[in-house]
Amino acid sequence: MPAILQMHNVTVAGAIEDLYDLKSTLGEGQTAHVLEGICRLDQSRCALKVFRSSSLRPDPVSCDAVKLEIEILRLLPPHWLLVGLREVVATPAAVYLVMELVGGGDLLSPIERRGAFKEAEACRIFAQICEAVTQMHSVRCC
Repeated sequence: MPAILQMHNVTVAGAIEDLYDLKSTLGEGQTAHVLEGICRLDQSRCALKVFRSSSLRPDPVSCDAVKLEIEILRLLPPHWLLVGLREVVATPAAVYLVMELVGGGDLLSPIERRGAFKEAEACRIFAQICEAVTQMHSVRCC
């Protein structure tokens, strides 16, 4: 985690609860899980992607991967199809990427609920994915 603390614009807190009220779990992955949160300062809702410090310390590669994710998210332009990074918070227990909260779950959720998309809907979603990728590719990082 020291590498994350050396990045610019990282908020350091004793505990995430000093800044955010934590709500339900939104998702879980191999390296992190995502919680819904409410900012104590302005009561806005957000998603907090949580990387436990214990999973970052023994493995510098995973720490570098989190740093790279933060750097990429910071480079992305504001766009309605891209989730924005609001803040990075480091505590003794974890690193939190505070992001915009997007409702509706992932792309698989509606398929699981109601079955395959009709062709017109699939075309609309694919066009949005292409637009999002185009926006990400428009970033000049080097």
